[in-house]
Amino acid sequence: MTAPPDAIIIGAGHNSLACACHLLSRGWTVAIYEQSAAPGGAVKSGQYTLDGFVHDWAAMNLSLFAGSAFHTEYAAELARNGLQFAPTDHPFASVFPDGKWLGISTDRAITTARIRGFSAADAAAWGALSDGFPQEAETIFGLWQSDEFTCIFIFRLENSPKTRPWRDAGSRPLPADVTARLA
Repeated sequence: MTAPPDAIIIGAGHNSLACACHLLSRGWTVAIYEQSAAPGGAVKSGQYTLDGFVHDWAAMNLSLFAGSAFHTEYAAELARNGLQFAPTDHPFASVFPDGKWLGISTDRAITTARIRGFSAADAAAWGALSDGFPQEAETIFGLWQSDEFTCIFIFRLENSPKTRPWRDAGSRPLPADVTARLA
């Protein structure tokens, strides 16, 4: 009889696969279970709209993966196994049933103009978020790369010293009913 694995991972999205890679490199045995025919979760390409037009399904945040501690540690191995990034100035867009679309650009002025086409108030909010991001980035990215950033233990963020700068800057605490359910 085969010994049970040290870890069982449900779902074969890129986060699950990264977790499995990391555990395997530390000597763990891992079993991954995925309901779909192919791994990758939302990070995959296919002909989802028109024949012959291949695009990603929902990989717009791969830049976060490319800058992650995991990618830094495993970049050479991932590249040897075929991982490549295709940088673009227009990383993602949404198309609406009425034929309108909203695309995000690396050029702030282009993105702001596109948002303004839908709502001047939303364009102003985008500007405010963009203006504030440099001051928040170090804290946000630090949280994403910390052991404390996980959905299961998000309630710990309320009392973590790592979140103090963010809280002190005026972030809103989680609602009490959410915190209670996660405790």
